[in-house]
Amino acid sequence: MASQHLRVVDAFRKTVRYEGFGALYNGLVPNSVKVVPSIALAFVSYEVVKDYMNILRTLYVTI
Repeated sequence: MASQHLRVVDAFRKTVRYEGFGALYNGLVPNSVKVVPSIALAFVSYEVVKDYMNILRTLYVTI
């Protein structure tokens, strides 16, 4: 029972004490490899659609 984490702060302290501060970042790289491409795709898609909509708006206004 003594090895259970009672609170988030307790889990944080035990992780740093027994595994080192770097253990808090375990999984950061694999998660970034998964997330960064999707965020980049969403950003590029947004910019392309925004530019396309501006072109359509310009054409509509000039007609």
